Amino acid sequence: MFYLAYDTNTKGAKKYIDFETIQDTENYIKDNPENEYFYEQITTDTPKIYIDIDYGKTETVTKYKYMEISEFDLFINGLIARICDLLKIENEGVIIQTATVTINDVIYISSCHIIFSKFRMIKKQQKAFMISLNSKYNYKIDSVIYKKNQLFRMVYMRKRGKQNRLNFYNNKVYSFNDCFLSNTKDTTLLYYDEPEIKTTTKAETVNIIESNEPKNNIVFCSNISETFKKAISEIDFNKMDSKDWSLITKILMKYSYICDIGDWCKIS
Repeated sequence: MFYLAYDTNTKGAKKYIDFETIQDTENYIKDNPENEYFYEQITTDTPKIYIDIDYGKTETVTKYKYMEISEFDLFINGLIARICDLLKIENEGVIIQTATVTINDVIYISSCHIIFSKFRMIKKQQKAFMISLNSKYNYKIDSVIYKKNQLFRMVYMRKRGKQNRLNFYNNKVYSFNDCFLSNTKDTTLLYYDEPEIKTTTKAETVNIIESNEPKNNIVFCSNISETFKKAISEIDFNKMDSKDWSLITKILMKYSYICDIGDWCKIS
């Protein structure tokens, strides 16, 4: 089965439709040209490798600042080359889709999708790989889009209430089958082994030097992830300022094994 969704209003409400074949899915979109708001609902646990990169007027922890075409071209080709090198795959069938915004007659990239049409990978492993890329190379790839039944905007579509559509970058056009993530026929399955995180399970001997300095409370823990979860459950976010939030977020971006950055953003 293959699944589509589309916006029914500007508040995020959607209608969902299922199809028996990929051809039926494509035909439905062609038969409804007035509907410009389609998303693929990714129900398979092992879709094609896909990436979403967000941009905004200002740079944030999870978004790049709008990029001019020349800057984006260098950035995206470098990113794809690095991914191909790390996964040991050829740079073939890599689809780039972008949306743009024009400011003072200058065209900027405002959104980017990348699809590796010849390769598929388990969502959980894709998520781990993207988190690793962000951590090691300071990218801002969206790592929260690998959930069950994830929606992914389709090419030529726009969000209801907005005008910037996704289009093929540099006019390199690909087929509907190539772009549909759940259509994994004739793709190669890749595996990503998330690096093991070593944790201390036994108490270590620590030499303590006495001094007259004020003593701080020190907590020794064998599972930093569980300790962090306990700590944030006691935080009053109404009293946290933006600098503190930014500092914690940067730490989690670098050391993603402490806490999933997407979970942190939702909690905070």
